[in-house]
Amino acid sequence: MVRVPGGSFAMGSERFYDEEASLRRVRVDPFWMDAAHGREAPEGAVALTRPGRCTRTSPREPLLVCQIGAVRRVCPGDHTLPAVVT
Repeated sequence: MVRVPGGSFAMGSERFYDEEASLRRVRVDPFWMDAAHGREAPEGAVALTRPGRCTRTSPREPLLVCQIGAVRRVCPGDHTLPAVVT
C-alpha cells in the first residue's frame, strides 16, 4: 500500500459536457491505495490499448477501454471484454 497525500484540485469543466459543469475546487483527504493493480479473473490477461481506437459518447456512460494507458482484459478465444475506467 502507498499513501496518497490529500490536497485540492479543480474538478469539472466548462468546455465539454453540461453534466461536468461547473468548474469548482474540491479537497480530497489523504488515502491509501494498492501499489499494484490486481486481476479480476484468473483467465484474464492485461494488455494496453492503442490510442485513438474509439471515443467517449457521454459522460453518463462508462468509458470503455479506448484511451492511451487504459487497460483491458483479454480472455481466451480472442474475445475482449472492455473494462470500465473511471
